[in-house]
Amino acid sequence: MTAKRIHGPCVVSYVALSLFLVLLFASHLPVHGEFYSSIDSLKRLDSIESSLLLSFRKYSEGLEDYISIIRRFMERIKFQHEKAEKDVEDYLGNPINAFTLIERVVRDWMDVNDLLKFEDISQELMDSLTQLRKNSSLPDENELKGAVLGLARLQDIYDIDADDMANGKGYGHPLTWRECLEIATTLIDENRMDLALKWLKQTDRKLQNSQDAKEIKDYFATQIKEHFARVHHTLGDKQKAQQHLNGISEKDSQHSSKLTMKMLNRLMDEKQKYIPFKESDRHRNYARLCQGKSLNRTQLSCHLDSSSHPFFILNPLQIEPMLMDPYIRVYHNLLSDEQITNLFNFASKKFYRSEVIRGPNENEVTEKRVSQQAWVSPEDTPTAAYMYRMVHLITGFNMTNVEKMQVANYGIGGLYVPHYDYMNVSRTLAGLVGDRISTNMFYLSDVIQGGYTIFPELNVYLKPIKGSMVMWPNLHRSVQPDIRTLHAGCPVVKGTKRIANIWTHSGYQDVARPCGLTNDALK
Repeated sequence: MTAKRIHGPCVVSYVALSLFLVLLFASHLPVHGEFYSSIDSLKRLDSIESSLLLSFRKYSEGLEDYISIIRRFMERIKFQHEKAEKDVEDYLGNPINAFTLIERVVRDWMDVNDLLKFEDISQELMDSLTQLRKNSSLPDENELKGAVLGLARLQDIYDIDADDMANGKGYGHPLTWRECLEIATTLIDENRMDLALKWLKQTDRKLQNSQDAKEIKDYFATQIKEHFARVHHTLGDKQKAQQHLNGISEKDSQHSSKLTMKMLNRLMDEKQKYIPFKESDRHRNYARLCQGKSLNRTQLSCHLDSSSHPFFILNPLQIEPMLMDPYIRVYHNLLSDEQITNLFNFASKKFYRSEVIRGPNENEVTEKRVSQQAWVSPEDTPTAAYMYRMVHLITGFNMTNVEKMQVANYGIGGLYVPHYDYMNVSRTLAGLVGDRISTNMFYLSDVIQGGYTIFPELNVYLKPIKGSMVMWPNLHRSVQPDIRTLHAGCPVVKGTKRIANIWTHSGYQDVARPCGLTNDALK
């Protein structure tokens, strides 16, 4: 049973405007991508909403009977756009702002169509809306769910309280009770009852303090009590569930969605058993490193190196060793802002939802990796060619046996769960020989909060620093997988995370990285 959605018969009291104008901007949207997993896509979505706002302002002049409602709707969004105009990327890098933008497009802007009252324009708008849904890439219910789950990930990993998110304490503007209810009902549908309970409490408090009409408040107060009853019942507290059901007044006895304990018991029989979220030692270690907390971290000295290649004599490499075995190191200031812009102007046109390798010649989209990606060859841009050259000059690796560069952008709660870069399969990839012997990850942006690269087995975390590159081996010198290189990309809390990966393969690397005299695969 799906949780009751927030609008019901009391749909938001906004007058419709010409939604068909959105079609003028649909051509600028990503064809294969989505919005919540990429800040760059969200920026295009923000541009669409700005155009809708302008259309709304002009349309209101001819609607005298509805002018007060129109102005209230305009002011609600205008306030957010005035904040966004100062720095769109910074604004959308806040998870709450990104979520509410998607929520408005999925919910509010579509709901205005339900309130059309003028027959001479209603059919035109309905036709436009139908065409829009068929031919454009506007966010949908699944994207809204993805945005909510992104917020939930941030709460899990960074111990962020629902009260702080709901009230804008360090995370954007305060949410409305409707937005809190959207989060709560989505979490109920996803069986995250522990978090759903916290968001229901925020919804209830904000509804009671809202300026909505009494009939609206009464209607949704009943819905919220039913949600409370369902959550408490699922969590095993039938007494509290009954208390919430008893709180529904007699005048609501005919309410179509009213629950009873009998109905709740039947729901529990039909639904998969609730498994509460419990922190394991592995999860605690993962969260600790994502928060930038390391146990007994060894401090190594940074140094300059001009010996790798004559190219670096006048401009030595700035090396920060993070761990000596396996050798994880950061090379600072390899890329300029201009080079990064050049690369992203090209890659952003090719973004699609990131996939992970499932098996030989098989990839899949999964919540294990939430981002968008594109593949770039060294011939595509001067920056890409320069990056390949840097990897060669630093490592000496044969760059004929290397994959296309993967450029990725992480949005709301964007992450990549712990994984290995080596594939550990006896096959070639796109004609390449051997397994991924090394990872060369370029950071293409700073991240305000979160987004660390962590190595749980090695107690190492790396903060993204724009223009730098982190490098580590995935294989021992014996070309056996090094299981110590398990790593992850932590969820992005604020800002946007942009990276580029170049993977070199083990074939033809005998000179650059010869085998040792002993078997080092036992480490």
